[in-house]
Amino acid sequence: MTVYIKSTAALMPEKSENGRLFVCPKPQIKDFIDPKESRRMSGIIKNGIFAGMTALKNGGIPKPDAIITGTGLGCLSDTIKFISSIVQYNEENLNPASFIYSTHNTVGGAISILTGCTGYNSTFVHRGISFESALMEAFLISAESPELNILAGGVDELTEEYIAITARMGIYKESSVPGEGAAFVVISGSKENAVCEMAAIKIVPSFDKITVENVFRQFIELNGIDPSKTVIFTPFNGDSECDNWKKQILMPHSWKRIVNPKEITGEFMTAGALSTVMAVQTVVEKGERQVLVWNSFLNMENAFILIKNVSI
Repeated sequence: MTVYIKSTAALMPEKSENGRLFVCPKPQIKDFIDPKESRRMSGIIKNGIFAGMTALKNGGIPKPDAIITGTGLGCLSDTIKFISSIVQYNEENLNPASFIYSTHNTVGGAISILTGCTGYNSTFVHRGISFESALMEAFLISAESPELNILAGGVDELTEEYIAITARMGIYKESSVPGEGAAFVVISGSKENAVCEMAAIKIVPSFDKITVENVFRQFIELNGIDPSKTVIFTPFNGDSECDNWKKQILMPHSWKRIVNPKEITGEFMTAGALSTVMAVQTVVEKGERQVLVWNSFLNMENAFILIKNVSI
């Protein structure tokens, strides 16, 4: 099966002054939504709206036929706000707004309202493969219904509570830095106006290193990937426990170029969405033949995405 990417957009994080976080700048969403409405929205919703609506705008698509979103932890700040109000007000006279905005499908719902999309709308919450699960769904739907334009993306946010809890758990080690971001792509089975091809996607819902290595080798063989002509985007996050065994898997191959996206995005559950958009930009703007995106969050599930030049 072959599907195509018509446009992309991402809100990229920036490294904090102390170098310990990658945090998104405030997006300019006044072109998409009334500022009076956006005042009530948390950062993740604004980030998601900006990335999703910009992807549609870049593709000249006013209304998608479907919206599929992936998020590892959802709208954390609104969830925390609602739970805090339960404690503070002893479960009485609660403001429902923070609860309404706290649901994981808020970003997809907000984009559907803004675009008038009444089609298929789903959100995947699958930890480190949340975005890839959304992309796989878009891939399968596009293969069956090539005429559809499907908006697929991933979004997660950093909060003070998340930073404190993960620090206490020791999740981020050595030079691994937590991050956040939002990125969307428009997928279609039609080649018309496509900027590149999404030739294959494979999710490995396993923590077993031997299984990941076997699937990686099979993915290369099945898709006829020539490493010497392929740029690879790695999942390295700066934690040797996570990175060393993955480096061993890459060593037998002579890759044209190795890129580590998490050096500029940080590590979070849907960082693969930013990597995918960066891979598309590498193919389109730098004229690379193809890019293989390998993503995983820490030592959890893995995913492989093959992006090709549309002219090949």
